[in-house]
Amino acid sequence: SLMKNDIAEAKKYLKILEGIPKADYIAKRSNVLITLKQGNYDEAEEILKTFCEEYPKDTWFFEKLSSLHSVKKDWVEASKVIQKVGFSKSPKIKNLIANLKIFTGDEPPDALRISNRSINVIIEVIKFYLDKSDVKKASSVVEKNWSNFYCLDIVKTFVSYKIEDNSDSLRRFKLISKVLKNSFNKSSESKLALAYAAYEASMWGESQQNLDLIPLEDWDSRVKELYEDLSKKSLKIKIPMIPDDIKMEPLWSCEICDSKYKKWEFICKNCENVNTLNWPKSKLLDNQKRENELLNILLKNPLSHLPKMK
Repeated sequence: SLMKNDIAEAKKYLKILEGIPKADYIAKRSNVLITLKQGNYDEAEEILKTFCEEYPKDTWFFEKLSSLHSVKKDWVEASKVIQKVGFSKSPKIKNLIANLKIFTGDEPPDALRISNRSINVIIEVIKFYLDKSDVKKASSVVEKNWSNFYCLDIVKTFVSYKIEDNSDSLRRFKLISKVLKNSFNKSSESKLALAYAAYEASMWGESQQNLDLIPLEDWDSRVKELYEDLSKKSLKIKIPMIPDDIKMEPLWSCEICDSKYKKWEFICKNCENVNTLNWPKSKLLDNQKRENELLNILLKNPLSHLPKMK
């Protein structure tokens, strides 16, 4: 009923659930969902506070309450709520806690110690060390996390954030070359990242060589755009024949509503779910296809507080 946006029908089923003693827990979760679906955030907040007290070890209610505060951009309160379930071993919860630490102004390395599953956290840690002129520490962060994500934004941050001069660019290029060496033959993203790093260091020929190593079937609009930029920098570089069916650049995708974004967002602008954007090339994503969120949250461990049923 909620998937059909039929609130009236959903409320009828909720009344049935509330009349079944053994369905008390799932009825409470459904009550939260309906209230949120209606946009009654203040009411949902009060309901969630009550349920958090009733189920102090239930991460679902705490995550929803934290997400609600996040939608209101009350980062401090959102962080306080979710840290109450810091005992949780759930990677998703740890990831949420880490991202909220960034938004509340905590030092990025502290957030990274909690979870290394957020590209946002990794990028902020890289910036943190570059702000301190500790380029080696920053490159170490890239090295430890690159093969989990293959996200060009990580390398872009390292090679272009607060560049001091050309010698600084060359130093960063040498460091990133060593970092990407292990995955260079395995991933076209590594070749593209090195091509971009060379471009930032004004090494036009080196950049072209790395682009040419990318198999045609892996070309996307990012390769085309970098080639176009190179051709403007050097008259010796000519744009090759671009396939007519060249792929678009990879986009961030919301695991709930499948909305696409060019940049990472903490809150999906379409469905307002929190911390649900995934990078398609990340190795940390589940291989199994995710089900619709409304079904997921209703069916995932709905009887965890109930006796086993025959």
